[in-house]
This record gives sequence, structure tokens and C-alpha cells, in this order.
Amino acid sequence: EPTPEPTPEPTPEPTPEPTPEPTPEPTPEPTPEPTPEPTPAPTSPKPTPWPTRPPTPDPTAQPTRAPSPVPKFWYPDIHAATSNCVFGSDFDVWMGIADRRESYLFQSYDDCCARHTCPLGASPNDDPAERITDVVTHADEDFNRANSLDALPWIHGGTSTHVAGWHTTSHMKHTGSRSIRSGDLNGMRGKSSDLMLKLDSSRGGTVEFWYYADVGNPFDYFEFKMDGNLNHRDGMPSEMWQKYELGVAPGRHDISFHLISPSHAVSVDRNIDAFGTGVVYVDDFKFTPSTR
Repeated sequence: EPTPEPTPEPTPEPTPEPTPEPTPEPTPEPTPEPTPEPTPAPTSPKPTPWPTRPPTPDPTAQPTRAPSPVPKFWYPDIHAATSNCVFGSDFDVWMGIADRRESYLFQSYDDCCARHTCPLGASPNDDPAERITDVVTHADEDFNRANSLDALPWIHGGTSTHVAGWHTTSHMKHTGSRSIRSGDLNGMRGKSSDLMLKLDSSRGGTVEFWYYADVGNPFDYFEFKMDGNLNHRDGMPSEMWQKYELGVAPGRHDISFHLISPSHAVSVDRNIDAFGTGVVYVDDFKFTPSTR
């Protein structure tokens, strides 16, 4: 018998084209090499000149106002042969230091004379005495500069036996970086190394210093004198820094340090442990005038 029903509709049209073939070759290799050279130098052959305008040829003028003048006071004329008070601004610099000003700078002649005792017959119209440059009226020296002995008018020698000057050294010091030391006598008998300083004060003062005496009798010894009179002597190694202090009467005085080798012969060899090396060191020297 015939098919009871006709076959359904035919299947849709087939895919018009088959799926394309895969890419026949992979993508090409990356760029083979980087840029062979960096970009060239800047286009400008030279930098901009400096500065674009010349500087001002000269600095600006000095301030229009003059500095303040040094104030004037009544002060003791410590350089005069006799103490008196004078008026002006030519006083020693140390008199203007804060802790000294009250005792040395005054507003009136009477106030100055009340503190410093002007002699009978003195007049407030007296001119100051000529300043003496080789006399010290105040000192505070730590010898830390290489040329420290030039800061004060030290006198090397002054004796017939002096053969070696004092000098600064960093080998030994009480404070800071340097001290002063005596010259080398090098075993010479009857010789010395001498150092002197002239002081002056209207009301006296105080001398103080630290010393290290590396000496030993009978080879040598250390002396400190005032006005040629012996005040202190060391004849054996001190082995440590020691302080010496001495009051100074009003007026002018000479103080001096001496390394001395006696003239008599020595029959033993020098043992450094027992007799030292034969030198003296001094540090932190001060001359402080009295404020009363």
C-alpha cells in the first residue's frame, strides 16, 4: 500500500561553505633588533650661556649710617705711673667684659676714684698715659693656637744662661689641644730656658697656671719667679698636671718661668723614670686683675 503520509519537509539547506582552512602560517617573527643607536644629542649645540646678564659690577655701598661710637666712661688709668681715673673710650678691652665692667667703668670721676683711690693732686682733666704695649693688664691664654706665644708679649731669655726658647706643643696639654713647653737643654750644664711676662694692675690681681714638670735634680729643675724672687721650685717629676696660684700686688711686676740646669757635673746617667725627660709644660695661664 502507499505510504500513508508523505515524508516531512526536507532538511534545511546545507551550510553553504565549509569552515575555512586554518591560518597556514603563524604571525611573523617580532621586530628583529631594537633601534641601533639612541637618539642624537640635543639639537642645541651649546647650553644657554650663564648668566644671561652680567652681574652688578660693584657691591652696594656701605650702610648709610655709621656704626655706633664706643661709649666713654671714667676708668682707672692702669698704664700711668700713679693710679688715677680718666675719661674716654681708650680703656683696655677686658674692662668692658660683663663681669669686669662694674668694677672698671664708671659714670663719674668720684665713683671711679672711690673704687680705685686716686692720689692727692690728681685731676679729672689729666690725660691718659701712653699705652705700654709690652705690659699685660689681663690674660686668659689656653695656648690652643699654634702661634699662641705671639698673643702676649712674652720675652724669651732675659738671663745670661738662656740657650733655648719656649714653644707651643701638642705633645702634652692640660686642656684643649696644646700647651707651651720649655726648650731643650740637651744635657748642657749651667744653662737655662727662660720665659718672662710683664704685668700691671692698679689694684693687684691673681696669677694662675697649670704646669707639668718632667725634671729631676741634679740634672735640672723648674722655677717660677716674680720680680726675680723665687716663688716656686720643682726638682723631681710631677707625674701629673698641677695648679699654681699667686696673688699680685698693685703695680708693675715681672713673672718668669725657668728650666735650669745646674753648672756642677753629674756623675750618674739620667734615668727617665727617676729624673724625667728634662722639660716643663705650662697651660691655661691667667692674670686676673682684682675687682676690689
